[in-house]
Amino acid sequence: MMQTSARLHYPYLVIGAGPAGGRAAKTLAGLAAPGAVALLGEESWPPYERPPLSKGQLFSPEDPGLPTLYDRAGLEADGVHCLFGDRAVGVDPHAQQVVTAAGGQIGYDRLLLCTGASARTLPFGAPGDVLTLRTYEDSLAIRARLVGAGSVIVVGGGFIGLEVAASARGLGLNVHVVEAANRLMQRAVPPVVSLCFARKFVKEGVAFTMKTPVEDIRRVGTGHRILLRDGTKLDADLIVAGIGAQPNTALAEMAGLEVDGGILVDGDGRTSNRYIFAAGDVAVFPHETFGLRRRLEAWEPALDQAERVAHVMAGVDAPAIPSPWVWSNQFDWNLQMAGFGDLADREIVRGAPEGDSFTVFHIRGAQLVGAVSVNAGRDMTLVRRHLGEDLSEAQLVALPDTTNQLRKVLRGQIELQGAATG
Repeated sequence: MMQTSARLHYPYLVIGAGPAGGRAAKTLAGLAAPGAVALLGEESWPPYERPPLSKGQLFSPEDPGLPTLYDRAGLEADGVHCLFGDRAVGVDPHAQQVVTAAGGQIGYDRLLLCTGASARTLPFGAPGDVLTLRTYEDSLAIRARLVGAGSVIVVGGGFIGLEVAASARGLGLNVHVVEAANRLMQRAVPPVVSLCFARKFVKEGVAFTMKTPVEDIRRVGTGHRILLRDGTKLDADLIVAGIGAQPNTALAEMAGLEVDGGILVDGDGRTSNRYIFAAGDVAVFPHETFGLRRRLEAWEPALDQAERVAHVMAGVDAPAIPSPWVWSNQFDWNLQMAGFGDLADREIVRGAPEGDSFTVFHIRGAQLVGAVSVNAGRDMTLVRRHLGEDLSEAQLVALPDTTNQLRKVLRGQIELQGAATG
């Protein structure tokens, strides 16, 4: 752990050297005076990409190494003071000072909290029985255990769980996914998408147990046994849990900031303290186009928020935050989501769900509030430009008919002959 001097003071201090923190620090360094920005991170690594951790990082025959986003030398050349390997343990908003685990005290004029989220864990088993995936070191630990293993149980049928399951199956392991909910990715996608991915995974040789919570985990020989609520016993060499994440709000709570399922911020990322900001997985942002406030756990939204908040902190014109967009690669399939599908009161499917390429449009009244595409990236590129818009009845009728060009439908340039047959 590095020793942080008690005499440090920076106009801009960013806590959390993840993707959001890295983007914010780099952006601030380009807007502020030289030497004005510091980035404090608990991990020894510079900011790195998270999506590869559950995909190529596990699937590649050889370890591809740290998926660096911003290397330390580059950040320092840009004027960012990199304070890696030390952890913030307290914030005094009155003294405008941060205390670190190494005993350092760092003053700030403006503070940005990009503390992210931590993987949820199962309340069963001894330490090390169940692995989770959130960091590069987590990925290395899972990869090391996958080598030589013959079977793995993945608890959780969400994005992370399914990405790990696909990677493990790609390495030739026997894979069993246990999900307590009624269907895969239940909180994120509509039933038609869940069913489609279930068919894909079964075809690839992945087994499932649905609607059955875990009751206990025990060691059996060199492996592990999961006991399910219905009495089922499943054995495997390795257990990985992908059951969601919880925001790291401890520092915000110490500072007396408003917290409710994350750090509450306004559209500029400003917390209830005007000198403290937040962005990324820990922040609950307002999304005015859709009339809601929500915390998002995704790569692109975290970077978009960091970019805007950095500009606001520097006192310059800030770019707008686009509607959220999330993607996931599972086997050779690509899943993309945009907007807030859970707001919809009806769904319109374009394409063939029984096949392997289609798009689901989420409609609230006449407003396009979200969409999910399965192997239809071109559809999603068009959809993202029109999220939040109200569609006419003619547009809604024309959407499911693939003989109508989606670009023209979304622009209102509807080919009536296609709409009439839709």
